[in-house]
Formats: sequence, C-alpha cells, structure tokens
Amino acid sequence: MKDNLIRKPQAVQPFDKNFILEGENIIWHEKRFSDLKTLYKNKEVAGTNDNLAYRAADNICMEQRKGGIYWGITYMEPGDIDGECNMTRGYFYVDECHEFYMGLHGEGYIIFWDGKEDYFLEEVFPGSVHWLDTKYARRIINTSDEILAVGMCWGHFEQADYQRIEEEGFPVRVFKEDGKIKIVEK
Repeated sequence: MKDNLIRKPQAVQPFDKNFILEGENIIWHEKRFSDLKTLYKNKEVAGTNDNLAYRAADNICMEQRKGGIYWGITYMEPGDIDGECNMTRGYFYVDECHEFYMGLHGEGYIIFWDGKEDYFLEEVFPGSVHWLDTKYARRIINTSDEILAVGMCWGHFEQADYQRIEEEGFPVRVFKEDGKIKIVEK
C-alpha cells in the first residue's frame, strides 16, 4: 500500500457548542470593543471598553492565489455599547469575491449594503446559509445573549475596503432595549 495514502484532514470543524476550528494552518485574530470605537454611535463608551468583541479563525490551507478557497469562523461575543449590538467592522471587497456564510451558533443579522440606496438584513441562526454577493458590503451583528458563531467560505484573497465603512458607516444600526431588538435607519 502506498505510504501516506490516508491522511488527516487539514482542519477539523467540530459541531459541538463551541465550534472551535482546529488545525495546523489556523490563523487567529481578534478585536476588542475599543478597537471598533469608530463603528458605534457612542464612540466614547466604546473607546473605553477593552472587552473582547470577536475573534476569528481562518484556515488558510493553501497559498493565497486565484482559485484558492478558504474557510473561517467568526466568534462574536454577546454584548453591546450603550445598547448598540456587538458588530464586526464590515467591509466591501475591492475586487469581485463572493462568500458563503453559515450560522453555527447563536442569533443575529448580516447587514448587506450596496453603498447607495439598497440595504437589508438577513437573519443568522444555526443552520442558516447566506450567499454574499460581491456588490454588497457586509457586517455581522450579534443580537443574542450567547456567542454568535458564523462559518465563512470565500474565494481567493481579495483586498477588503474597511476604510469606506469606517468613514460612511452602514445605513442601519441594531440596538437591544429591554430584551427587544430595535433597528434604526439613518
């Protein structure tokens, strides 16, 4: 029998309550609320909160090139800044790059925005699957009282434009008041 005929997978995605991505090529990064202060309506309060907002695990199992496919998970902590729900930075892709997201744990929304007049939210929950058209900026929002874990699959590494989102913001904000979700449009 050929040596090394049966190999271990490059990464393992457990389907337990933690959904912690495991493997040799996992790259971890994290953001604290204070790192995201420019995103929140109350920037002053966000700037003084050093609690973990989210962390992400990316399985970069091949060189970054056209045709590459990658898998990652964002783990968003529950919480808010002055009632505004925890959110990711959000971004546009500079070049064409579609993604799929899958809700693994918790509940929340993905905000889609074309940079003009078209925007909407999709509900995220365990088992939900979302196609993210490259024409839309995207942001994940955790509305639950537990970690929101969202799996992501995307094509070759393209440059993300975070600056535009930081300057313009999304046209909608999500708050939680007395346990109820409140969506506020600009």
